Amino acid sequence: ELYNYAFISVWKMLNLEEKSTLITYLNAALEGNKTPPEILLTILNLAEFIEREENHIEFINFDKLGQVADICKAYAKALYYVENDFRNNHDFTSLEKLITLYYDLELPESAIGILKMAKINNHFINEEDWYLKLHQWKETLNVINKKPKTKEDGSLDLEITSRNFVCLDGL
Repeated sequence: ELYNYAFISVWKMLNLEEKSTLITYLNAALEGNKTPPEILLTILNLAEFIEREENHIEFINFDKLGQVADICKAYAKALYYVENDFRNNHDFTSLEKLITLYYDLELPESAIGILKMAKINNHFINEEDWYLKLHQWKETLNVINKKPKTKEDGSLDLEITSRNFVCLDGL
């Protein structure tokens, strides 16, 4: 906490060029493989402060900040950055990450909403696994029932059968 207050005080005294240089160093620390999680979390807090500043400089891309927040297990911050990355870039590859974060934050309705949006936009997400994780038994059964119950060699697909039983038990 003390580091954050000190940084904020120093930040307000810097000119634009000095701020840009400092951000370059902070980005280098984020990219480093050996930066301790406590330092990464401090940098995330600083990024949040910089972003809220009236005339803020672009700190780093939201995707990277989301990855760092996830490493620090700061799931709410990670969610914020991943959502912003998705909004700004319409990058459908981040949908699985969004679902995972909603799941980690115990927001299953939001995770289900992302699944439905992905389906509407024809983006591949392993619906069956996610519906199963989110205890959406009827939806899981609908996906399972569209799959063949037997393998190519004619034998019963035990994985499909076992998932079917899990859903029926859940219902």
